[in-house]
Amino acid sequence: MSFVQKNSFSKILLVEDEEAIAKPLTRLLRMSEYDVNWATDGQQALEILQIHPDTKLMLVDIMMPVMNGWQFREAHKNMKSPLNEIPVIFLSADSQSASKAKEMHECFVSKPIDLDHLKFLMKELINKSDKGSKSI
Repeated sequence: MSFVQKNSFSKILLVEDEEAIAKPLTRLLRMSEYDVNWATDGQQALEILQIHPDTKLMLVDIMMPVMNGWQFREAHKNMKSPLNEIPVIFLSADSQSASKAKEMHECFVSKPIDLDHLKFLMKELINKSDKGSKSI
């Protein structure tokens, strides 16, 4: 007799205000065995993190209303809990944002998103985070 162990899905927080991007990306990530929560701005993302402290990774758009990606990251880093150690991958079509992310030593994926590259980077960050390492 054999038993099949159910995969435990890694919980991801997608912070993206554009529904046309968020919905298909969420669907594709769920097909790749990720449990995805979606926030439409940085403020909502901070609230979701409090509800889902088991989040393994965040995908964060930079240009959003209410609280943009950079403001969110600053607030996220200042959280006084293990939540501030959750890795972030920034998403944007803006080339200046890519430069800023590089200067800040942050992970960045440009839009349109290369899904294979994104999933590879996600897996790397989650594995490193699970091992207790913050560097990539």
